Amino acid sequence: MQRRHDPQRAAAGGAAVRRLLALLALALLVACTSEEAPTLRTGSAAAEPGGTLRIATTQPGGVDPGNAYEPVGLLLARALCTPLLGTDPATGELVPGIASSWLIADGGSTVSLRLRDDVVFSDGSPLTAADVAFSLSRVASADYASTSAELLSPIAGYPEMHGDVPTDKDSERRRLIGVEVRDDENVLITLREPLSDFVRVLTSPVTAPVSQAAAERDPAGFARNPVCVGPYVLDSPYAPGDTTVRLVRSDAYTPVDSSRTRGGASYADVVELLVLPSADAAAEAVLAGTADVAAARPADAAESGPGVMLEYLGLPTGVAGFDDPAVRRALALAIDREELVRRVFPGTRAPATGFLPPVADSTCAGLPARGDVEGARALLRSSGADLSSVRVPLLFNDELRNGELVAEVARQLREAVGLVAVPTPLSYDEFLARGTGTRGFEGMFRFSWSVPHSSVDGYLHPLFSSDRIGRDNLSRFSDPDVDRVLDRVAREAEDDEDRALGYARVAELLCEQMPMVPLTTSLSRWVLSDRVASATGSVVDASTGALMVRELFLR
Repeated sequence: MQRRHDPQRAAAGGAAVRRLLALLALALLVACTSEEAPTLRTGSAAAEPGGTLRIATTQPGGVDPGNAYEPVGLLLARALCTPLLGTDPATGELVPGIASSWLIADGGSTVSLRLRDDVVFSDGSPLTAADVAFSLSRVASADYASTSAELLSPIAGYPEMHGDVPTDKDSERRRLIGVEVRDDENVLITLREPLSDFVRVLTSPVTAPVSQAAAERDPAGFARNPVCVGPYVLDSPYAPGDTTVRLVRSDAYTPVDSSRTRGGASYADVVELLVLPSADAAAEAVLAGTADVAAARPADAAESGPGVMLEYLGLPTGVAGFDDPAVRRALALAIDREELVRRVFPGTRAPATGFLPPVADSTCAGLPARGDVEGARALLRSSGADLSSVRVPLLFNDELRNGELVAEVARQLREAVGLVAVPTPLSYDEFLARGTGTRGFEGMFRFSWSVPHSSVDGYLHPLFSSDRIGRDNLSRFSDPDVDRVLDRVAREAEDDEDRALGYARVAELLCEQMPMVPLTTSLSRWVLSDRVASATGSVVDASTGALMVRELFLR
């Protein structure tokens, strides 16, 4: 069954299901079969175009959207290039972009896209389905070597295109066979296995369409001065070491980004990235009045919004003692996340009480942010488990503030249930090798995970599916019900409500089994000068944790 859905119409049901439906609206076919432009979002009446917005940053890894991987490069890519689809910055709901409509079919194995017919690149040339196919193949290509290529690994032909599987067919090395150009305005993407959530990848700036003609004409020049669809172009080609990257308004942009006010046309006439030697220097530039925006430091007064990173206390579910869900739930109750944030991450993190980011509005029932020590002790008594003076390593990669985090977790566990967790620092490489090795971790471990394109499946399947044990599933958790609902319900569902309920059921099962203990979730924090405001009232996209450059205006 295929269901057509208008994303502007709210689904019936309870509030939690409606929020999850908004995040999981993956099989929507937008009911705008005409070529009429969608209604544009409006922002604050005070938001007027004009002026120069100065953003202080560190050095970007580059300006080519297909190889954006670090925060500054992604910020640039989002400002320069509009993706195929967008997400509502408050709810995470999928909305049209360059693609005016989309359809998930064949049990979650295909994605059909219909492109708008009025879109041109920044050089004035028309965008067609061939450019979309080229752009996706380019990112997946072994020759291009994008650090983000794995985003496209679900597409048929990716292993051959990326060089993971040998092939004698030149065509399989030059293009993704799973991306079919039907005509100038229609693209069919076929996946290697059912994954209806894959459509979320098409909201990433990494997969934003670029001009095939421009990229093939001068690949090296293109990497320094990309041609895509957006409100800005580079004032001059980028070179590593540049101290200023200047974006000027493009006259060719058609307002197609439904996730932003003014269709993503932006407000500032010019955006200047002031490249400074450190994050401290960037934040100081705003305080000194020489810049308008920079990533905030922990002590800075800042505008903030939800981030996308979740931090966990990992539990080795195959090790004796940790193989009992009651013990694992007791450990989750023993931790006061509010106290953890107050002591280690004041103002920069928020307590996490579920397995999905805040925009999903999905928390574990009975898991308060302040913990429940008496409840933890009662669970241990009922299960016959005595953790008093039991010693167990608490492994962590010794970077950033991880040492402070595990020390506080160890303190709380000892005071609450008597468990002696011994902080054990490792290098990142040693930590990863031990976690993915044959035996896995012998004790508890600190672990974090993030998905930059608002994908519920991206938080659940890699970490908790049994077929990911030894890769991302470092707790080595295996549960047939979780596997069944993930693979046979959520990933294959063409009906958006069935899919939402499937993922919600997975989250419920994880709350019951508690293979890892949610600890904190990140905040996206920015220091702003007094002359800058957001047209929407928020500077952060809650679905991605990204700074919304296109919504910032000068007072």
